[in-house]
Amino acid sequence: MKKHLVLALALAAAPFAASAGPLSYSYVEGGYLRTEIDDLDGYGDGFAINGSVEINDMFHVFGGYAMQDAGDDGLAVDLDQLRLGLGYRYAVSDRTDLVARGAYERAESDIRVDDGFFGGDYNADSNGYSVEVGLRSALTDSLEVSVLGGYADVTSGRINGNSVDVDADDNDQFYGRLGAQLKFNPTWGIVGEGTFAKDVTQLFVGVRASF
Repeated sequence: MKKHLVLALALAAAPFAASAGPLSYSYVEGGYLRTEIDDLDGYGDGFAINGSVEINDMFHVFGGYAMQDAGDDGLAVDLDQLRLGLGYRYAVSDRTDLVARGAYERAESDIRVDDGFFGGDYNADSNGYSVEVGLRSALTDSLEVSVLGGYADVTSGRINGNSVDVDADDNDQFYGRLGAQLKFNPTWGIVGEGTFAKDVTQLFVGVRASF
């Protein structure tokens, strides 16, 4: 049972994929998302939709929504994640920006456990925030890369159901985020991103339309 709850909470706490011309801060993207949990056989995968809108030359708002399914021995998890935030950019050069972002993070999970006494349907929710800072750079007219470091803190969470009500421990973690975009033209491109924390790895690949 403990292993099952750890998998569900680790998925819920994982910062999900979002990455912020040469550098456009107004875009929408969608694609495949996979979350891997260290020391567990289970993983989650599904899809994510992310977007960003430039407010002015310095600030942009961004957000994302993801749905994933996870499975392990005797466990099934349906996870929804929402992210909303504000970003700041400072031009280091014509092709490189220093970027800082802060976001509200929310996750909700429906959990099915087939495990003796603890078997049944559960649900879990968590709320928290993330902050990150790093660089975005257009190496060429068609290739963009980003490198960021961040900190995420899930400040509340609960698992309940089947006559069980459990407070989840606060989950804070540092992470690194590496991203790239290969642009076919000023509008369309293929994006890939990896987010790496101590116990969680999240991979995203998709298509982006910039405007």
